[in-house]
Amino acid sequence: MSRLIFAFLLSALMCSTSFAQDSRTKKKTKKRGEARSRQQGKERGREKPRQARTGTQESRKASPVGTWRLAVESKSRPERDHLYTLRVSREGDKLVIVHVRSRSREAKATSVKLEGTRLSFTVATSSNNMFYQGRITEDLIRGTMEYRSPDQPSKPSRSSRAFVGTRDTRLAFRKRIGELVEKGKLTREEAGQLYSIAFPERSRDRDAGRETDRRYRNRRTVEVKDPAQFKIAGGKALFSGPQPGEKIPSFKVTGLNGERVGKVFDPVRLAGGKLQVLIFMDDNGVGIRGLFGTASILSQIADKSGKQIQLTAILLGDDPAKLSQFGKRFGERLSGVVMAASQEGRDGPGVLGLNRTISMTIVVARDGEVTHNFVFPQSMLYPNPYFLGAIASVIGQKRETVTKWLNVEPADSAPARGRRTPARRPSREELRNLVRPSREELLKRFDKDGDGKLSEEEGRAARKALQPK
Repeated sequence: MSRLIFAFLLSALMCSTSFAQDSRTKKKTKKRGEARSRQQGKERGREKPRQARTGTQESRKASPVGTWRLAVESKSRPERDHLYTLRVSREGDKLVIVHVRSRSREAKATSVKLEGTRLSFTVATSSNNMFYQGRITEDLIRGTMEYRSPDQPSKPSRSSRAFVGTRDTRLAFRKRIGELVEKGKLTREEAGQLYSIAFPERSRDRDAGRETDRRYRNRRTVEVKDPAQFKIAGGKALFSGPQPGEKIPSFKVTGLNGERVGKVFDPVRLAGGKLQVLIFMDDNGVGIRGLFGTASILSQIADKSGKQIQLTAILLGDDPAKLSQFGKRFGERLSGVVMAASQEGRDGPGVLGLNRTISMTIVVARDGEVTHNFVFPQSMLYPNPYFLGAIASVIGQKRETVTKWLNVEPADSAPARGRRTPARRPSREELRNLVRPSREELLKRFDKDGDGKLSEEEGRAARKALQPK
């Protein structure tokens, strides 16, 4: 009996000992696991801050940087929306929005606020302010627009209007296609076909617009009239700048385009003995636009007559930075025009006696002596017939002859009237082969060990490099 009791006590002692050891082992293992998890968490925290790891998916999507196309409903014409463009960028931590109503009507938004996915801003107009507020979801923004009086910016002056905007993906697509053209993987014709297929409606609208512009230019008749009959609207006699028979005094301007950017020079001395046209104009967008047509007309006359004509456009304004921007934007496109800015602000060179209230003054001179002077209270959008008559007189040609030169129908205008044969659209497989690199190209770029195939790591590198940015 005593042996049986002894065996029972011994087995109970062994079981309790093994249980205690197992519990201690489990506790140690659990503590080691918790310590390892804490260490891994600290390492991840050092590699990537918590704020960056825990940022909400919603806030990451609310990135408005880019170009947006807005459609705002019209109360007067419900069937037709008002179309605007937003150009959104960042300058440091500040969000900058430019509201574009047309090419010559751009305004920088104020009171820009972005809170998560909610965006609001104000655009000042000549009469009322346009207050936008909406929510951004990926590539879509929708909300309301209200007209508010500048005197009461918090109170709507009219009923609110709904608007919706989409992110313009054409710029990114055009950039990617341009990179392929530069690398020689696409020709310009193939790139144009890709763009037309990706954005067919936009391409048709653009082609229709060009066709309309061409027909309008062909239909517009350029007139050349007697400069002696030139009269200002209203019959008032206005004077600005040197008059016919006077010598143009020497004056200095600062170049805005070409090799004379930032350099000071004398336009009269630069012309030498050539026929010279001096245009003194304010910083009005209408005058800048009309400068393209004037330069084109004078270039045609110079080619037909064999006479050199120097066209110099001198911008008058009190903001040198704004005038410099005109030179950067239009200087290269107006390569045949000498663009410069007056050093004496809106009044222009003091020795010339320009009228500050006049938007544009044109002086035609030869050998430094004024032959004609034209004053335009409003900038000239199209070449004035009397101004062209003065050019004809100076080069010694009849006005009828110059009129024929300027109204000859272009050689490429006949096909524009006819029906164009549409180009064959490439198949989906052809387009895919144009953009997708071949197997040989992939091996050449990413096969580092030269075994003729891509490893898993090399394949990941290839897929990452070929993803659209």
